[in-house]
Amino acid sequence: RVRRRSLVLALLWFCGFQVIGTGIAAYGLHVRSESIGWALVYLGMFVGNAGSLLSAWYWYVRREKRGDW
Repeated sequence: RVRRRSLVLALLWFCGFQVIGTGIAAYGLHVRSESIGWALVYLGMFVGNAGSLLSAWYWYVRREKRGDW
């Protein structure tokens, strides 16, 4: 039960960061300045990818400390 809850929470954090990153990148398509738009698109890509990587890493470290594997 604890392992499944940990996995579901990690998946929700992973998807949450992807949604936040997509929102930032989508907002970059609606600004008037091209340079700011591209900066927001790249920022959204960075937030989505870095947040997802950090959530997966945090999930792995927590399970490692708990002795799941």
